Amino acid sequence: MQQAKPIALHGRYLLRPNFEPERGHYQYSIYAQGKGHKMLDCDPAGNQEKALSNAQRLVSLLEKARHL
Repeated sequence: MQQAKPIALHGRYLLRPNFEPERGHYQYSIYAQGKGHKMLDCDPAGNQEKALSNAQRLVSLLEKARHL
């Protein structure tokens, strides 16, 4: 499993990568920033860019729901 740096989004969420390039598996897990609690796993993708796009879309939905 390949380790990449976590990415912070919206100051609330931390994306931690879960990559297995030898299997064509790229996925991010979303954690609550500062608390370290795992919230969700994003949809897996065949490449790193699509996995990041899936994660960003899910974080965007979380932010919209938070403001309802």
